[in-house]
Amino acid sequence: MGVSSYIEPEHLLGEVPVAELEDSEYVRTNPVGFGPFQIESITPGESVTFSAFDDYFDGRPNIDEVILEVVNPTTIVSELKAGNYDIASLPSDQYDTYSDATNFQSVGFLENAYTYLGFKQGTWDAEAGEVVTDSERITTNKALRQAMAYSIDNDAIATNFYHGLRQNANTLITPNFTDYHNADQEGYGYDPEQAAQILADAGFVDNDGDGFVEDPDGEAFTLGFASMSGGETAEPIAQYYIQAWGEVGINVELVDGQLMEFNSFYERLEADDPAIDVYQGAWGTGGDPNPTGLYGRTAAFNYTRWATEENDELLAAIESDESFDEEFRQQAFYDWQAYAMEELPVIPTLFRYTLTAVNNRVSNWDTSIGSDLKWSDIYLLAEEPIAE
Repeated sequence: MGVSSYIEPEHLLGEVPVAELEDSEYVRTNPVGFGPFQIESITPGESVTFSAFDDYFDGRPNIDEVILEVVNPTTIVSELKAGNYDIASLPSDQYDTYSDATNFQSVGFLENAYTYLGFKQGTWDAEAGEVVTDSERITTNKALRQAMAYSIDNDAIATNFYHGLRQNANTLITPNFTDYHNADQEGYGYDPEQAAQILADAGFVDNDGDGFVEDPDGEAFTLGFASMSGGETAEPIAQYYIQAWGEVGINVELVDGQLMEFNSFYERLEADDPAIDVYQGAWGTGGDPNPTGLYGRTAAFNYTRWATEENDELLAAIESDESFDEEFRQQAFYDWQAYAMEELPVIPTLFRYTLTAVNNRVSNWDTSIGSDLKWSDIYLLAEEPIAE
């Protein structure tokens, strides 16, 4: 559970019990804010209409009305080219369909998020409030995890599926945290020969000649892989991973034989469904690079259920009083990144760019984090959005 960091109107919400805030009238149907626009109407699941707030402290917007609508990602490019919207998020896996657009421009930035492949290694003990690693699970074998990392070509995925708008991730700290991301940290490049050697050295050998290795005890195994349905690339990327792992002798199959719907995926992940051994997820890391909330022993979001004493110590260093010293803090982050990439509870796969379409009738727009562009400096240069 998180605590709201926003200013809230006490005269409206002060007496509402915390457990009822989410469903309160002043949150759901008649919200009160303090931004440049005020809400006029809400159509749940479809749209929100805003009007300019005349008394906004930083200057009244020059735009009188903003309509926010929910649009299917598979149709947004055609909607933009038809001139139906001024601003919209763009799917990077469809870049070739709008790279030559003439009525809008694409702007973007490297976001503080990454995709990853996680290895389920235990369960969550709700009573104790911590993860419990199960040493009997095959995914606790570090050699297997490392071999699976060397088996996949994330550079090829970034190029072929995302048109270069994503890049191979070398750590679990995103590059936008320039003081703490170690750009020199060695990641895992595509090296199937190295993967095969790691497996052999760890005792994973194909004893029966079926093309798949057995575990070090000579037992056959199949890993259950969970991945979410979604855009056009979801299925082919999942199948690529399965194929790549199979090529070095690791037998992996989709859980239930198909991709999972978003909510079902996370419900089963949080419940530690024993059918899931490996899963593909993504994290938005927020404004604080501290990884404790995702990889700490007492973090419910530690979906891998991985914990070690050394990891505890490295994370404690990041949060220690000594970490107020910038040099110490940077080294603490570097030390944790190196350890996480060696132990590999998850394989960071891709850092990604967020792209936004801006119609040519919008005077200027800035997607940079911390931008000081004011709404009072944004104008519409035509009566309607420009179409191709």
